[in-house]
Amino acid sequence: MSDDEAERPRRAVRLAAAGGSAFETFLVVGFLVFVTLLITDILGFTKVFSFTGRPSDPPLSTAPAVSPAALTRACSLGSGCATPAAAGPDGEDHLAAG
Repeated sequence: MSDDEAERPRRAVRLAAAGGSAFETFLVVGFLVFVTLLITDILGFTKVFSFTGRPSDPPLSTAPAVSPAALTRACSLGSGCATPAAAGPDGEDHLAAG
């Protein structure tokens, strides 16, 4: 191999850009974060995107919601409403008549 043939690849490497611009780096990092979150969302590890098609989480309580006004009205009518009291000596929660 002649010196001129050996110099051509060295010159190409020397003139090539060492890295991209900051904007390109931002786009690549943003895309990688998006793909990572999308994969973890599809697998169920995160809940970031609503379009992944997973069913929503079940409600925390299955008890029907009661408005404070309805509760006050029921207690004022003397229907035996109860309010939580402090735990008793046995550690059990006891209800006190309200």
